[in-house]
Amino acid sequence: MELTTFEEWAQTQPETMVERAPWRNKPKMVILHHSASGDVDAAEVDRWHKEAGSFGVGYHYLIQFDGTCERGRAERQSGAHAGPEYNSRSLGVMLAGNFEEHKPTDAQMRRLKWLLEARMPEYGLGAHCLVKHRTKRATACPGKHFPMDKVRGWFVKAKRYEVRIESPVGKDVFHYYFMGVNANSQDEARERVEKALGDGEKVIGEPKWLSD
Repeated sequence: MELTTFEEWAQTQPETMVERAPWRNKPKMVILHHSASGDVDAAEVDRWHKEAGSFGVGYHYLIQFDGTCERGRAERQSGAHAGPEYNSRSLGVMLAGNFEEHKPTDAQMRRLKWLLEARMPEYGLGAHCLVKHRTKRATACPGKHFPMDKVRGWFVKAKRYEVRIESPVGKDVFHYYFMGVNANSQDEARERVEKALGDGEKVIGEPKWLSD
């Protein structure tokens, strides 16, 4: 499996497989899933989701056993993978397989690391922004053999930026993460946070850097 740059890979993919999905996603986390099946591609998952009443494949990215990565929905489109509370606040990444029965393949893990390293900095996301599907819904997904500690370990050196946000549904605290040079730039941190704000959301008070 050859790992090209994300930009080179993106040129081989459609902008989205689901034209009708709303364009209002503001990712504040990455929700990780398994397919609870054998090896499947995006077209098969798209068929499943349409049969279940969705516009189409609900994930933003899908990774097969051999490490092949496919785009489902565009990142700025709301997903259909974790319920209405989270579909417009997250990126959904699905790995093919049933991780109640086995672990992801080495090729899948290499591709997942490649994908997360390419996309998480775009939204200021770090280790604590990586969550299992089962922490958001009543499900076993992504399975007991999914190596969550290893995945989070790829990003533990990020510097944390705490922001208090007010939205139409209340107030909350979010943590954004920055690697390398980004962690030294207050202006860039603010720019990333403002880009991530959803409709009706605003920053309350002064954001601050935290040391883990």
